[in-house]
Parts: sequence; C-alpha cells; structure tokens
Amino acid sequence: MKILTENNTNLTIYAFSDTAEISLNADHVFVTDETEEVDEIIHDYDASTVTLHTNVTNAPDPFIPFAHTFDGSTWLANPDYVDPETLPPDGPTE
Repeated sequence: MKILTENNTNLTIYAFSDTAEISLNADHVFVTDETEEVDEIIHDYDASTVTLHTNVTNAPDPFIPFAHTFDGSTWLANPDYVDPETLPPDGPTE
C-alpha cells in the first residue's frame, strides 16, 4: 500500500494500491492506477506539501482519511478527527 501524508501534520490523506503510480509535482499530485482504472489529479497538494510512503503493510483497515497520523512507521489516532457520519445534518455545532 502507498500512503500520502501531509508534511506539516503527518495526517494520512490518501491510500493507494501498490500498483498505483504517483507523481509528486510542483503544483499537484498525479495518480494513475490501471488496476483500479483511475487517473486522478489532486490539486490541493504538491511535492512540497506531502510525503509518499511506499510498501506500507500496517495501515488501519479500513483506511479513513485524516483519522490517523503516520510518520513512516508509527500510526497514531488523530485526537481531532470527527467521523462525518456522527455530525448533525447542518454540520458541527460550536
């Protein structure tokens, strides 16, 4: 598995199969995965804002974006993560 994390927080943002080809570019991330028939351009991140971890074998199952941090070896629960399924229909209340 390949995991993409934010550089400044180590938050896990994407998980990809080992067969995915991921290019970290100056202004975007490009993903091609022929086994999943996916070509995706991620404009929110680029080579300076994310780290690509490869050969990850210990990812949580199911993988949930932003629910964990990952530093390349250790997974930790994100204490600020809120499951969107638990939010009221109008969004969070303060």
